[in-house]
Amino acid sequence: MSEIIFQPSAEGTPLHRHHREEKMYYVIEGQLEVHVGDQITTLKPGGSVLLPRRIPHKVRPIGDAVTRALMVISPPNLVNMLIELDRLNDRVGKRTPIPWAALPPSMTSISFRKSKQRLGL
Repeated sequence: MSEIIFQPSAEGTPLHRHHREEKMYYVIEGQLEVHVGDQITTLKPGGSVLLPRRIPHKVRPIGDAVTRALMVISPPNLVNMLIELDRLNDRVGKRTPIPWAALPPSMTSISFRKSKQRLGL
C-alpha cells in the first residue's frame, strides 16, 4: 500500500494496463478522475475503485486542491518501481510527480516492462 499525492496541476498517469497486477485506489482528500476501460468515474473522499488486470486505465487529479489517495497493488510486483520513483523524487528535491515520459531507463527494467503495457502514447 502506498499513499499517492497528486498536485492540482499533475498530469496523472498515461493510459496503461497491468498483465499481472490489480490496483485499487481509495481517495483520502481531493478528487480523482479514473478511466477504467470505457468508463469514467470521479472519486471523492471515501470513494474507491478497483482496476482489474488487463483492463486499460488511467487516473488524474481534478479540481484546485491536492489529491491524496491510497493505492494498493496486488500482487505487489510494482512496489520496487514505486520505491525507485520516490528515491528519484528525493534526489531531484521534488515531491511532485515526474511525467511518465521522463522516467529514467532504470524505471523500465525487465520486470517493469513485463508487468505493465502502456497504451495510447
